[in-house]
Amino acid sequence: MRSKLIVHISSTPLSGSPIQIVEAINKHSNFQARLVNLNPSAYKNFDENSPLSKNSFKEDLKWPEDKDEIFKCIEIADIIHVHQAIDLKENKLGINFYELLKQGKKFVRQWHSEPEHYMEWLGVSPSDFKEDFPHLVVSQYHERFYPWAVPVPNIICNSLIDSSYNESFDWRTPKIVFSPSNKNSPVKKRWASKGYHETLRILDRVKRSTGVEFEVLFDTPHDEVISAKSKCTIVIDDIVTGSYHRSGLEGLALGKATFSYLDQRTATTLGIITGTSTNPFILSSARSLEEMLKAVIKLPDLGKSIGDFSRIWFKKFYDEEIMIRHYMNVYKKVLSENDLEGLFPSRADHSFLFKTQYDIAHKYNLGDL
Repeated sequence: MRSKLIVHISSTPLSGSPIQIVEAINKHSNFQARLVNLNPSAYKNFDENSPLSKNSFKEDLKWPEDKDEIFKCIEIADIIHVHQAIDLKENKLGINFYELLKQGKKFVRQWHSEPEHYMEWLGVSPSDFKEDFPHLVVSQYHERFYPWAVPVPNIICNSLIDSSYNESFDWRTPKIVFSPSNKNSPVKKRWASKGYHETLRILDRVKRSTGVEFEVLFDTPHDEVISAKSKCTIVIDDIVTGSYHRSGLEGLALGKATFSYLDQRTATTLGIITGTSTNPFILSSARSLEEMLKAVIKLPDLGKSIGDFSRIWFKKFYDEEIMIRHYMNVYKKVLSENDLEGLFPSRADHSFLFKTQYDIAHKYNLGDL
């Protein structure tokens, strides 16, 4: 009897998220998983001269090169796991997935971006996709926009991290790495921002006052980003929006002192996903980052201790083998009941209620940076 097959379908590499889910499934479960990427060269579309025009993330099945194998996998799939706003009726594959749904094929859809992203790029709203099958959402800031979806973690594979981890790294020479995925303003793009310009202004001031070097990696192949982070002492994630990202998780996994700003809702969700109230990030807003960076730079032993704790925390609470169980629980429920009731606590708790409050705090956090 063959293992249950989960076929993931994504419209882009999604910064390596789907392929890492697939790899972890294959490594740590009795399921099999494949990834179909409908547009593996997606990042090349932004800038023909970009380093990201290279194959920056691992791939599995690529459309249309692997057309025959893709169709075969979809035919025998036990669950089709669709990422983002892929149209199930009209798509590059030419398959009307609703017909497969009527025939009993099981589906899951996962969201990775805020609703405005889909409105801006595709002219559609996630609320238009409330199909009669379960939805998932990345368990960072995104969950507040998808109350009908079950939060699941971003997976960070050990194979990505462990080969770059350097336990004997010299912590006496501080260096900072910041790797934002866009340059959007957090004023104009409330969530689709990593605080690029604001963080750079802070890092410039820190460099002038301490002499510590920093490296900003934008539009850079992922393996080069991981390599740079492995050689630094401090990683800056996102200090403007109220959420952490894959970049911060990578910093923790590599044992770095990692700065991020988590609002109460994001911190609550992280605690539920990991099962611990301990938080490994150095929680810093844009207003406090400069002084907190100086403190860690001034006391390198403190930075090393924080980094060591980050690595220990990640291995204990966020290791791929632990996090992939969230997906396994989803698949088991879908196959047996086709609903995800009970997989995540009710979001009626007070920690989940506030949205406007966080927007006000966000504006205060930015100040006059």
